[in-house]
Amino acid sequence: PFGLFGGMAFSPDGKLLAAGDGGVLAWEMESGLPLVVQEPTKPEQWRDVVFAKDGKSCYFSGQDGLFQSPLQTDAQGRTVAGPRKKILSGYASFMQWCGDTLAVSGRFNDKRKPGVLLMKSDGGQRHLEASINPDHLAASPDGRWLVVTGYPNNGGTLWDLSQDPPPERHIATASRAAFGFTSDSKTLIAGTDSLVWFHDPQNPDIERAPVRSRRDCQTVPAYSCSSEAAGLTAVTTAPDEVTLFDTKTFRTILKLESPLTPFDSVLAFSPDGKKLAMAGGVSRVMLWDLEYIRQQLAGMGLDW
Repeated sequence: PFGLFGGMAFSPDGKLLAAGDGGVLAWEMESGLPLVVQEPTKPEQWRDVVFAKDGKSCYFSGQDGLFQSPLQTDAQGRTVAGPRKKILSGYASFMQWCGDTLAVSGRFNDKRKPGVLLMKSDGGQRHLEASINPDHLAASPDGRWLVVTGYPNNGGTLWDLSQDPPPERHIATASRAAFGFTSDSKTLIAGTDSLVWFHDPQNPDIERAPVRSRRDCQTVPAYSCSSEAAGLTAVTTAPDEVTLFDTKTFRTILKLESPLTPFDSVLAFSPDGKKLAMAGGVSRVMLWDLEYIRQQLAGMGLDW
């Protein structure tokens, strides 16, 4: 009943993993017990979920706007979600933290064209109009770069948030694309159904690593995430695999088997880099224990 899980995030302390679509569900990582943040309504009602920077609440977005629920601890020591509060009206799609600014894509009222709303920690807001109907977002960890894609449009729009007003650049691709950034903010990852590029965000025409090919992915783009703690970047490279790269050298480290990558999916590392999660189009969330995998490989002389 919780749908396809279009968005997913770890809490800042790594103790919770949340995903959203038909509803919003979180799991306690230690016990595996589920926590219902928002009861299921209908598929794609809720598009994304992120945790507040202090971990004391979570935001979830959807067709009715942007909401926030406080997270509290009950008498048994379990995390519980408090009453939700509406933050924005309109259609709110995907979210990303840009430093201390929360970026939300969507259409928030009749007077605003589709775009991205930047919600600053001091309460200030800025609206970035997009030439495409905005959907998925990716932000560099240093908060400088923000890129948005639009379904079913090809390519994406890249903004440099260090400038006022932020200059806009269109990144062209031959088919649908998904974007991400490495944990050092130095590389913009662009993935289509057949190729994965590693660009310099200051000059997307400059490649920072060789282009990687993908196989049998039909129209599904390549999704990615990156971990500073692990020094790894994960990319969906085939319908049945996720590839781990060394973030600095882009050397292939390991290929993980996955049944979720034939569908649109989302990846996330835990804050300590010891776990990798994937939510996708079969109403499931997969979790890899990278620390355990590495220990097993070390026993065979294959540690990276």
